[in-house]
Amino acid sequence: MVQYIAKINTEKLNKEIKNYQNANAQEKAGKQHFHYRLVDDKESAELTGYEHNGVVPVLMKTKYSLSYSRMPIVFSDQIQKLTPQFFWMGAGHPWIKMRISFTDFKRTYNDLHLTADITY
Repeated sequence: MVQYIAKINTEKLNKEIKNYQNANAQEKAGKQHFHYRLVDDKESAELTGYEHNGVVPVLMKTKYSLSYSRMPIVFSDQIQKLTPQFFWMGAGHPWIKMRISFTDFKRTYNDLHLTADITY
């Protein structure tokens, strides 16, 4: 997750995901096995059950929910540095957003979140 004003650096994101996977898996994977990409709106809706700009990173509404429920949510370190420490995220509809405490989110999804420098 990044702020609206930020841009994802896919090289940094790939590195963080690879490091996370290698730290939490029995078999290590090399750089060539990681290919970060965004999915188009149709595929995103099929995977999450939500429209563009309404995607919620937890509580997905589709048959894939259980298989993806252990996927880590990667936060830009800039979100953690916000004052006050709240952020907005999709809430199931493009016009609805949730204001969430970063501390509460981290406490609730402790094993599913990763905070890293993933922006330019």
